[in-house]
Amino acid sequence: MIEYKKESMTDAQMTRNWPDCFYAALKPAERRQILQEHMAGSSEKLPQHMEGAAPAEGVGQSASDRKGMSAESVAAAAENEILLRLFDLRYQSEGQGKKAMLVDLYMRTWLDMSISAQRGIGFFGAGGVKKKWQKFMRAFGIGDERFAGEQEHALLLAEWKAFFAQYIALCRKDKSYNSVIMHMGQMKETDLAEKMAAELELVTEGFPEKLGLKEEFAEFHGCAAEMFGEAFLENRV
Repeated sequence: MIEYKKESMTDAQMTRNWPDCFYAALKPAERRQILQEHMAGSSEKLPQHMEGAAPAEGVGQSASDRKGMSAESVAAAAENEILLRLFDLRYQSEGQGKKAMLVDLYMRTWLDMSISAQRGIGFFGAGGVKKKWQKFMRAFGIGDERFAGEQEHALLLAEWKAFFAQYIALCRKDKSYNSVIMHMGQMKETDLAEKMAAELELVTEGFPEKLGLKEEFAEFHGCAAEMFGEAFLENRV
């Protein structure tokens, strides 16, 4: 038997404590601001594109910049560089001037994945669909050698978990996602949980398995399952 929580994230969980506040924030601009504040507090050099300018080659501090820094400061600088790479992987600036905004490429890619998985392999066969899904993998950093190191990989998984937590939170609030047929009312919490579980399972494991990508998606699936559990599952009896 599965019991479902009805409460959402409390204000206390949204406090400005690093890194919780960074991973709990929903809006891209807010996440960038939190990261900027953290880097400024750790005396890390902010790259130009975090200040609103165009992206530059390389981020953070160079090895020569770090001479004389404490081991703790060097570790913080290294972590910040990884966080910046992950931020740039996930978010892209679109538009100019007042219309400029940060677009969540994870969210955009996820919606494409969900539609593709629901459509199935279709007329063109598994080969063409698999190529499309390998592109989706790159968008999320799945199998990306830049994040193969222990610290890089741990932070990549943390970003995936943040995405799934954010996506689940948004879907729980979205009236179109959790409405019953013909928008005649809202789903019960248990029905919403079942719908979301089915979507997460299909996109992160079921459909990738059909394409021979189950192993590649294993950790991605694990992050989705963990965040679903935190959002909905209270206990199992």
